[in-house]
Amino acid sequence: MPLDNFSKVDFSKIDPSEYEEEGAAAKAMQERMLDGDLPEHMGMEEMMAGMGMGGGMGMGGMGGGAGLEGRDWDEYRVASMEPGDVGLTLDCSGGKGALTKTLRRAGARDDFENPSDRWEAVLRLSGAVAGGGAPFDSFEGCVTMGEGRLSAWLDKAVRTMKRGEASAFTVLPAARDGEALLSVRREGGPSAEGLPAEAVLEYEVELRELREVQVLCDGLLLQKTLVRAPKGPGSWELPGERAEVRCSWRGEVEATGFVFRGEAPFRYSRADASLLRVWRELKMKRGEVAELKVAPELAYGSGGEPELGVPPGASLLLRVAMGDWNDVEDVSPGRDGSALKVVESRGEGWQRPMQRYVCTLSLEVEVRACAESAPEKVAPEAEVTMALGGGSVEAPLEEVSRLAGLGAWGVGAALDVLLPTMQRRERAVLRCSQALVGGPHERVDVRATLSSWVRVEPVPHTAEAVVRTVLVEAEQEHERPNEDARCEITFAVRAAGSGALLEEATEPVSVVQGDGAVIRAIDAALLEMKRGEVALLRAPAAWCYGEGSGYTRPAGFPADEAEAEVEAEVRLVGFERGKEAWAMSLAERLASQLKKKEQGNALFRRGEFERALRRYEASNSRAPEAADLAKAIEAASCGGDEEAASAANERKAAAEQVRLACLVNMAACQLRLGEHGAAAKSCSAALDIAPGSAKALFRRGQARLALAELSGAKEDLLAAAKADPKSREVRAALTQLKAAQGRAREEERGAFGGIFT
Repeated sequence: MPLDNFSKVDFSKIDPSEYEEEGAAAKAMQERMLDGDLPEHMGMEEMMAGMGMGGGMGMGGMGGGAGLEGRDWDEYRVASMEPGDVGLTLDCSGGKGALTKTLRRAGARDDFENPSDRWEAVLRLSGAVAGGGAPFDSFEGCVTMGEGRLSAWLDKAVRTMKRGEASAFTVLPAARDGEALLSVRREGGPSAEGLPAEAVLEYEVELRELREVQVLCDGLLLQKTLVRAPKGPGSWELPGERAEVRCSWRGEVEATGFVFRGEAPFRYSRADASLLRVWRELKMKRGEVAELKVAPELAYGSGGEPELGVPPGASLLLRVAMGDWNDVEDVSPGRDGSALKVVESRGEGWQRPMQRYVCTLSLEVEVRACAESAPEKVAPEAEVTMALGGGSVEAPLEEVSRLAGLGAWGVGAALDVLLPTMQRRERAVLRCSQALVGGPHERVDVRATLSSWVRVEPVPHTAEAVVRTVLVEAEQEHERPNEDARCEITFAVRAAGSGALLEEATEPVSVVQGDGAVIRAIDAALLEMKRGEVALLRAPAAWCYGEGSGYTRPAGFPADEAEAEVEAEVRLVGFERGKEAWAMSLAERLASQLKKKEQGNALFRRGEFERALRRYEASNSRAPEAADLAKAIEAASCGGDEEAASAANERKAAAEQVRLACLVNMAACQLRLGEHGAAAKSCSAALDIAPGSAKALFRRGQARLALAELSGAKEDLLAAAKADPKSREVRAALTQLKAAQGRAREEERGAFGGIFT
């Protein structure tokens, strides 16, 4: 969408850190914009200065060169004047000073459009020679932009204006470039006879109305907006390809003015191929009124419509008042038309329910023996609850399905398609074919109003073993804990089968995420929770108290429940995010690097290779920068402090060793996860640090063997055997390599055996 005015920029998305010196000013301006604390009279120049950008910044400062439509910054600025600019004079002639504009009255605050070719502009103007004297030129009326009636300077001037704007223009001879002194070409108008060609002219111009004209279908359809769409939610929307539209229209034959249809309501579907093509091609918004000039190709064509009195090959003039529409969308899994969604009432928010979510809705079902037959309601409206994805449902839904002759899950199958597309409080109908829901009916209409839902989702990085149900949503909260965050929580853990209480904290306790102070299921879920949220977790024994979980069971724990699946209700009271690496001191980064490596080792021992890999990667991201370590060594050496220099060198060596160990361990995780290419890269990075590392050579050899890079695998495994002659793992890998080489030779013989005799 063209950016015609700077006020369309979303200041909430400006990141002050992107503007180094101006960051503080930008942040202050952003906060004032969000708080509504800017004065109404603030003009563009003040706003730009407040952002630290300067009034002379070109469009290049916005991330581009020339502005939209080829305009540079000065042209863009003069076309975007606001109430705070009243009295301001700007140049309209590219810095030549030949045509200047002084704003008398700003245009409508909610209107950002400047006239373009074919648009109709209703003008009132008067012109006089600078320095006094009676006006010699005046005009009041409608002109079409770009058709040649306006003098070149006035055409340029009007294109800088907005609807409702009044401005004064000073016109030097250079701006007229030999043109006649009059501004608008017309017969019977005023005369400029006797005025010197070198006169400087002053014009008062008011743009009283502006009508947009769109050229559609390669000029076969001209759409002139007479009444614009009212501002409000969805005011920018256009009907979709299958929308069912409500409007009214009047039609006449352009050549004769014969009215073949008086103003009357009209309903149509944009998917109806039998309609005049114009109804599929027009681009109108809700509440708009437009005049359409329609070529025969989009109307009744070469045959005309004798019953209406439309002659063959006639162009039409239509006046259309657009009402509302119901969008119809093909939401069937195969986009085969078996499930068409019709929105009857829009909902709120941007979120949609996902698989596993438990939805509460009101439901009606109608059936039709064939598509054209009258609908038959099979059951009264019912309140039902269901889990998306074929989960559990309440009895009313099964009953409705049976009444519709669709079996226990027929309506549920339709809702599995419909509900993921709906907003909260939306009302919609899904028109289902037999292909989707089965049963004896050609069409089944499922009408649902989605009241609410409960989020049920697997906790990331648990291989979907841990599932959380959000019992209480956080309000006005977006931030979540990160790794190492200190969290205040309450919780109660019960055996899923018996309901026995296994562990609880009724008063808030402080835990550090990742430190193992709570069961792994809670620890993993904390990363997804928001302050004030309450969640119910369901997790297997391996993520709680089971063998190999790595968690020390509390005193008095019932031994017979150790391997039980559990449910844990957790409330996140508050948290303090862990320190990010960029904010840490050198010593803190070293400690964090080592801590993440140890956490990775613990996870690796439990067989959680994906989570271990993430910890090793986090360890390396926490490693001190080589430049910081070098500076610390240099500072200690320059100060003559040998002990400090020695300690700095030891820190550098320790950081490098931890990084090396993490890279080798990352490769071990990646091999077990089947990521052989990534494993080879990790080992290569390790060998950059320690070229003779036996583990790095061995694991890269394993990765290359899995990738069938036998030559590279041989080189690495022989080098590993030389570095660690007693390793049984290396010898076993060499045996595997030998077998792979034998298979490769056999394949070569099979491929080329028939070529040579």
